[in-house]
Amino acid sequence: MRNCKLQNANCKTRIAERVAPWRYPMPRPRSAILNLPFAICILQSFVVSGAAGDDRGWDYEPYRIHAVLSVDAPSGQSQQLAVELPKYLQRRVHVAIGPLWSLDIELATGSMRHRIFSAVAQTGDEPPVEFPAAGDKLLLLAVRWSPDGFELTAREFDRYVQRWGMPIRMSCRQQQALPEQLFAITWQAVAPLVQLELDPDDEQRVRLMPRGAALMRAGSDALSLTPGDALLPVFRRTTRGGELIESGIQAVPWTYLEVAEREDEAIVARIHSANRRPFGVRRQGYVEQLAIGLRAQPAETVLRLHSRTAPDKPLVGYQVFSQNPGDEALTRLGSTDRDGTLAIPPARSRIRTLYLKNGGQLLARLPIVPGAEPQIDVPLPDDDPRLAAEARLAALREELIDVVARRNILMARARQKISEKDFGAAQKLLAGADQLPGRSQFNLTLSTAARTQRSDDPQIQRRIDQLVEATQTVMNQYLDVRAINKLHDELRAARK
Repeated sequence: MRNCKLQNANCKTRIAERVAPWRYPMPRPRSAILNLPFAICILQSFVVSGAAGDDRGWDYEPYRIHAVLSVDAPSGQSQQLAVELPKYLQRRVHVAIGPLWSLDIELATGSMRHRIFSAVAQTGDEPPVEFPAAGDKLLLLAVRWSPDGFELTAREFDRYVQRWGMPIRMSCRQQQALPEQLFAITWQAVAPLVQLELDPDDEQRVRLMPRGAALMRAGSDALSLTPGDALLPVFRRTTRGGELIESGIQAVPWTYLEVAEREDEAIVARIHSANRRPFGVRRQGYVEQLAIGLRAQPAETVLRLHSRTAPDKPLVGYQVFSQNPGDEALTRLGSTDRDGTLAIPPARSRIRTLYLKNGGQLLARLPIVPGAEPQIDVPLPDDDPRLAAEARLAALREELIDVVARRNILMARARQKISEKDFGAAQKLLAGADQLPGRSQFNLTLSTAARTQRSDDPQIQRRIDQLVEATQTVMNQYLDVRAINKLHDELRAARK
């Protein structure tokens, strides 16, 4: 009888692993037979769990997870799943993960059951007040029956860094595999937390210190940090007593970490940032440098570009390029539409570096993680006034070239007439050259363009001023009247 139960359990596990493969390693199921090695392991886990209750630092601090499970299925099936799923999930977490997770499971009933299904898809900055406030992480689990099987959704809210994760979705056709699938999606939704330590030898790398690392069992993949994974760095500011201050959570802007490798039992990550020194600023008070894993299924992220001086104005026609790690060539992804948006698909690497250009001018270089956010709003300098000024000044320079060419031709012919002693014809040619637009007319046109082509953005205005100054320099160089005056003197001397 015992062997039959063991074979059935292994069969269910194999079915679940085929149904829901995932890029993050999941702890392998272990036998439930209480032999001597297993009993010793359980005893050690209780000892370590008891030690974790002591305040011995970040390495001994478990994840206190409060899960709320909502089941939507036909009445008889719903009652059966409401009993089986929480028990299986609790037992599975205890055997596979151990003291690293302190998991409490609550079955949603009444109006809360329907609220879970809407909350896993749409949430605000903080969980609704009727949701449980206990634990470091709030985990919402939804199981919905359909004629084709079951739809599972999981989403976590990390209270330590005050951040919602993206919903994780999974399908399950067989009810027998549903408990293991529920554990798999729970495993995927819980994002690891790490502390950061800047590498003194390389400013582009950091060392990661995972929370509860000392509570891991030997041979377990409970940390679930593998090369290529992406993390979001966060600053957490607290009082001396350890209480979070108001607005004390701040994500490092336009910065992500990519797990690179392990060095001497340490996890090393590379920094991808739009800033030169994202962690180099001075910070006052008690500040923790943390990072949370970005657990998101590969998906598109909508990039929306808008003016940083007028947020309601979309930036249309801006070109977006991408560069893969290790490649020098840029790949064009497209241009923003009339709403200033462009969908960025996932690539081989979780982190993509985007180059935003307009009119050949590089405006920004920033990393993103497709799928980690449904939409990213990027405030950029409104480059349209600069392009308008550039077009107007380009037309002015074309007119200047035409005037200079005509003047040089008239002067050359006048000089030839002087050499031929045809002073009347030379005088007419010089009079025609004098009637061409001169420096005063061009200065008036340039000053008018400088007044009309202006920007509210100081950076763009500086670029416009540079274009105006460059055009002024060219005008002063080629509209010098000394050459014409000298030719007039030659004509008068020749007549005498």
